[in-house]
Amino acid sequence: MTRVIAIGTRHGEDAIALELTADLAPELARLDPGIEVIGCDRPGTELLQRLDVARPNLLIDAVVGADKPGSVIEVSLDQLDGLENPLSTHDLSVCETLRLAQALGDLPRRLWIFGICVDPARPLGAERKRAAAAELLARIAARIRAAD
Repeated sequence: MTRVIAIGTRHGEDAIALELTADLAPELARLDPGIEVIGCDRPGTELLQRLDVARPNLLIDAVVGADKPGSVIEVSLDQLDGLENPLSTHDLSVCETLRLAQALGDLPRRLWIFGICVDPARPLGAERKRAAAAELLARIAARIRAAD
């Protein structure tokens, strides 16, 4: 019963989380028939509303400069602060939103945060997207298995 929240807009490299989770949805459903994959283009109030404290939550977003483009990284909430996505144009960042949820007592107990590394000046090609999708699927599968 995992909730996967892909964060991003439909513009440029910021769309990578939305694209990959849409592509992976059938495989994710095979891993966890109760999985819910949703998009979120507003990290502030929309993300707060989409977090579900009753089940594991997995957040996926584009990050810049954390590693080579196409790499998938996993970060804690504390580490997220230094990885804010400069592609975002929203008033409240993902980290600030999660800190607010924490202060309100609405932060899921099991929360995993994945970043897909991008370079806004150089779009990921099809090969790197396929590699990122495979790595992301493997990491999500490991987390789902560990949550059971």
